[in-house]
Amino acid sequence: VIEQVENLSFEFMLNTLRLKQGFEPDLFEHHTGQSISIIKNQLSQAEDLGLIVISGKQIRPSEKGYNFLNDLIERFL
Repeated sequence: VIEQVENLSFEFMLNTLRLKQGFEPDLFEHHTGQSISIIKNQLSQAEDLGLIVISGKQIRPSEKGYNFLNDLIERFL
């Protein structure tokens, strides 16, 4: 069951981080059934490295994150 939850989170991030506009946290919760807080550490690390931008209700890859998309997505495995 835990593995399925992790897979849902990863699949969601795999799909939405490819979108330049990113996603809203509510969308994560709607599609995975989990709180965005379960990936809080990964989001914080990616933001600290300049790979994502978190502004208001939007989480999106930065230009750097989009250029290194595989590295960004790998953080959510």
